[in-house]
Amino acid sequence: MYQHVLGSGRRQLGTVARRIGNPPSQQDNANRPQINASLLRRQGPAWILAGGGMGATLHGVYMMGRSLRHLRYI
Repeated sequence: MYQHVLGSGRRQLGTVARRIGNPPSQQDNANRPQINASLLRRQGPAWILAGGGMGATLHGVYMMGRSLRHLRYI
C-alpha cells in the first residue's frame, strides 16, 4: 500500500516541478476559465453574511469561555 502512495506522490511532485520550471503559454491561459467580476459582486452579500456568522460564533465561544471561568473545579 505504501508503495502506491509513494509512487503517486512522486508523480505529483514531478508534475509540480515541471509546472514551476515551464512558464505557462498563451494556449494554457486560453484554456483556463476566467473569473467573472459580476459573479464575484453577486457573491459579496453571501461572503458578508458568512463573515458575520463566523464573528457571532466566535463571540459566543468567547462569552462561553468567560462564563466557564467562574466555575469551581472539584
